[in-house]
Amino acid sequence: MSNYYNINYSRIGVLLLPTFLRQPIASAFIRAIMQPLDNMNDEFNEYRESLDIGTYSQVCYLQGLINDNFDPLERRIRIRQAALDEDAFLFWKRNTNKPVRLYKRSSPGFVPRLMSRKGFIGTENPDFEIVLPVGFTLSENEETYMRALINQNKLASKTYIITNG
Repeated sequence: MSNYYNINYSRIGVLLLPTFLRQPIASAFIRAIMQPLDNMNDEFNEYRESLDIGTYSQVCYLQGLINDNFDPLERRIRIRQAALDEDAFLFWKRNTNKPVRLYKRSSPGFVPRLMSRKGFIGTENPDFEIVLPVGFTLSENEETYMRALINQNKLASKTYIITNG
């Protein structure tokens, strides 16, 4: 890691004193005043070093991370985009002040509708699926660990489900 954040505030405080004031008592007083800043800097450096910034939230990295931890030999766990469930959408019609259901294209009541002008679609639908191979089972602890690993490395706004398939 870089040394950009390793700052010795006590030393800087003493060095900023004029040379004729650098007596032992004045230096000790400046060091005592600067000690809380040194402590906060040490805590900040410990926190910064504890962060895991080695992985990114891209699909390929997330899929590799999950396979490294749960299926390292065969690497069968996949990530795919979740299907959009159009039946779950209700749209508000402004002029009648009533909700309107969006039907599938194959249904008899289908009428084309504008999904959203602001880009808000599907708050109930997951964004992606973690697809485990057929017959692959996780214990409760493994699933908890997998969810924690995914939550730590995915984008905060994305939702997901874990499926077998």
